[in-house]
Amino acid sequence: MSFPSTWDIIRQFHFFLLTGPISISFGIGCLVKMYRDSDPHRQTRKKESAPWPVLALAAIWAIGIGTAHMLIYRQVANAFKFRFDPGRVTSIEVSYRELMGAYGSEWVVIDDPALIQEGLLKLGTARSFQTDHEHYEGIAYRIDLRFKEPGWRHSRQWLELCDRTQRRADVNVVIPRFGWRRDNWNWGGQYTCPEFHEWFAENVMPLFQKSAPPSAEAPSSQNATDTEME
Repeated sequence: MSFPSTWDIIRQFHFFLLTGPISISFGIGCLVKMYRDSDPHRQTRKKESAPWPVLALAAIWAIGIGTAHMLIYRQVANAFKFRFDPGRVTSIEVSYRELMGAYGSEWVVIDDPALIQEGLLKLGTARSFQTDHEHYEGIAYRIDLRFKEPGWRHSRQWLELCDRTQRRADVNVVIPRFGWRRDNWNWGGQYTCPEFHEWFAENVMPLFQKSAPPSAEAPSSQNATDTEME
């Protein structure tokens, strides 16, 4: 399954895929210019050129910016590495966190391959999602994927589901991640997929043994009263 798709990976990281190499090339060019201007054998005639401090600062700035942008290629590699065959997933383990808490307060396990494949195939409709300096709020879900003979590539591979930022609601975001930690180095971009969120809300959220499942609507006052009477 091509999740995330190549086109959506390009849309996710857009011009950052080019700014790294371009900035580093510009910085190297400034260093080469400094070297050529400082070589007495090349100073056969006076030429107008940028002062040495300006070239030095430009080189440092360009190489620094370029190196930082090149780190994005790790996330690009994660996005391509995340692709998998849904038919090889034998079970999923799901947990959630509230606000900025940690995952693992409650887990549910689904080991129905047909149901899992039905849901994961919906990720094929995912599209790139861009945040405008936003952070996610509310409930987030973690879906750990368990594979047949996982090997190194699919070890500790999971999805993070978020549905709200501080500016927008119902964003239906899916984030592919690796490893135990949740940080910006182990993910492969952000994608929106309402179809997968709908499947998740219908088939997974009701399995949490809580009076009101996370992100679900609160029970009506009449239902709450009936529950208390029982």
